[in-house]
Amino acid sequence: MIAYTQRDTLGRETAITTLRLDLKGAENFPEWVFDLSNLQELHLFNARFGHVHFSAWPWPELEKLKLINCGLQEISLSVFLPLPISQLDLSENPGLAWPVQVLEKAPRLQSFNFSKNKLEATSLEALGSLNNLRSLYLSENELTRIPADVFRLTQLRVLEIDGNKIGSIPRGIEQVPQLDQLNASRNRIRKLPDNIGSLGALSQLQLSENRIGSLPAGIRDCLMLRRLDLRKNKLSKFPASLDQLPWLSDLDLSENKIGALPKSTETFKQLAKLDLHRNTISEFSLKVDHLPRLRELNLNRNELTTLPPLPPSLFSLSASSNQFRKIPESVLNLPDLKELFLERNKLEQLPPDFGNLTSSLIRLGLAGNPVKSEVEPLLSLRQLREISGLLSAAKRRDLLLAQQSARTLNLPDELSVPFFRLLRSAKTVLPTLNSEAILLALNHPIGKVAAGVRKYVQKEYGLPAKGHRLKKGHKLGVVGRTFFDKNQLQERLAALGIELLEDYDPAVCTHLLLGFPQLHQEIPPARQVIMNEKELVLRLDKLEKKPLLTEKSEARLGRLQQLLTSPDTTNVRLGFRMITGNGLPPRLWNELLVAYYLCERDPGLQLQIKHYIRLRLEDEGKNKFFAALTPQLIKWGKIKPEKEELLRRNRFDLGIVQGYLK
Repeated sequence: MIAYTQRDTLGRETAITTLRLDLKGAENFPEWVFDLSNLQELHLFNARFGHVHFSAWPWPELEKLKLINCGLQEISLSVFLPLPISQLDLSENPGLAWPVQVLEKAPRLQSFNFSKNKLEATSLEALGSLNNLRSLYLSENELTRIPADVFRLTQLRVLEIDGNKIGSIPRGIEQVPQLDQLNASRNRIRKLPDNIGSLGALSQLQLSENRIGSLPAGIRDCLMLRRLDLRKNKLSKFPASLDQLPWLSDLDLSENKIGALPKSTETFKQLAKLDLHRNTISEFSLKVDHLPRLRELNLNRNELTTLPPLPPSLFSLSASSNQFRKIPESVLNLPDLKELFLERNKLEQLPPDFGNLTSSLIRLGLAGNPVKSEVEPLLSLRQLREISGLLSAAKRRDLLLAQQSARTLNLPDELSVPFFRLLRSAKTVLPTLNSEAILLALNHPIGKVAAGVRKYVQKEYGLPAKGHRLKKGHKLGVVGRTFFDKNQLQERLAALGIELLEDYDPAVCTHLLLGFPQLHQEIPPARQVIMNEKELVLRLDKLEKKPLLTEKSEARLGRLQQLLTSPDTTNVRLGFRMITGNGLPPRLWNELLVAYYLCERDPGLQLQIKHYIRLRLEDEGKNKFFAALTPQLIKWGKIKPEKEELLRRNRFDLGIVQGYLK
């Protein structure tokens, strides 16, 4: 498929097969389209053609023609041969007369859309001669009845007549026995014909927003019916015979006046979705054995006070705006329930135990109830990802954060509360945890929490750094993931006479670099100095005295300078890789900040450079550095004195950085 908007381009591309064109109010049919003799699909939108006359038909292979919202009033033809089109869409042309000439010349037509055209005709000339027509769309017109010509379409599979003023479906509907989908929603239909059961192939019947008070007994003969939509009608009781539809899987009876459900029915063998919201039901009397495959149940806006045992297959339950004072016991026993909505009820307390919901519930809606809660009683709902009500916004955020962390760590139940408290204050919680829990806490996915745990481990499990600083002859072990490249780190350490251990061995290790996430193994206390990434970087910079790149070659230094300040992020990435492997020359400190600003199109690289710079910033003002100094402020020199001081304090030269950005 190729889409074009320029006329000169189209004139050269005569071999294209599909054209979709928004004409933006053009008044004339584009003449150059006639030169595209190989077209198979033509879609034109949003024009003001008025009258269109085809004196010739230059598209022998055209199968799909759509002229949507083109301001058409009449289409005429001077063509003798039949048209090859199989799909015709003339919708949203409210002034267009019924296209008799087009239909007479389109014997291959399989799909015809004439929706939103203010059609009032009761006789649709030439329609009945379309023996191959499978789909007919007459939605949102002014029809008061279904034209008799429709019933001559013996091959019709899809009929959409929603949004009209039709008062009934006539008995002639039996003349289209292969009808698979019938949409007659938003009409004025009061009843269905007794012979509706003659539609043995019908799988979808949509009758929402009509005036239907009951269903005929013949509905039971629509044996292939899978979806039945009777929303917003005049039903006062649950329709009989629906339980005899063996393939019914989606039933919508919402917004009616149903006051009670039948106490005994046959088994709804395939029913997966049942919508009964906005009725006056006070008791859900359908038995669990009769709904073996029910997945979604909507009982919103009824008068229920309790619920009987429910099908164990239930995935989603909505029972908001009822009269519940507690969560029904039957709901707590559902093993696969993922969504539970009990908003705007009268719930006064939560159950002491959430039963089977602890391992399955993902969404919980309890807004608009008197009940309130703290976070800790809800921590057993390990799979929870969304919640409304019960908690303040801040507590909801903490709960969902705690649950996400617990799932990531595969946290044992007994550690749920202590690890939630880690979010608030690690100092008071960490001393109460055993060594296994401490090691697990080092894996915490929230960086702030993991950093607090590392500091605690460094202090409680490692030798003090003073008197044991990393130097020649020491052996460094690494546990977990770090931003260091192992081979490059090994070269740097070897040059300083420090051995990097292939595998962490507490018996010989003198210094331990603690990465993230932490491997699950014991760290013997007080046998080595435990370091983090920043401490190792600063120590190596101090030991090396000067970066390797400044040894001899000024040309090499200039090349690195060009790479860091290149607008091409590939060059910036290469320069940064050289720095992380060999160290940062002090002369290129400003260029590194420029590189951070220039690689906005590569967020991953920008984050790495930001992390590298942050490790070397002065502690004071570190957290505000990147937020306060945007490239726009530096480029145009609109920097307040305190921000200039922030740059100088961190060894940056404003003039150099500004020069590169300009």
